[in-house]
Amino acid sequence: MKAPRNVPTVVQIGPRELIIWEDVDNKFIRACLAEFLAMHLFVLLCCGNAMVTLNLQNPNLMMVLTFFAIYVLIFKFILFRWQHLSGLVY
Repeated sequence: MKAPRNVPTVVQIGPRELIIWEDVDNKFIRACLAEFLAMHLFVLLCCGNAMVTLNLQNPNLMMVLTFFAIYVLIFKFILFRWQHLSGLVY
């Protein structure tokens, strides 16, 4: 029998207990992995681009802003395809 949506699920991970208000199923795990991947790539690519661009002789902030905008636009469509919406891209 499935628990109602308003009852939290307690998950034991090592010595800690996590209270999750969503069902921990394949859809939830997939959404968490998609969020982790998107944020990891966001930090790696966008912050790396900012560090490289701002280290140039003539740093141009529009290059950084354009890269951030293109990244968010591309990953917005990828996450729409995976049917996961995040506060970052919505």
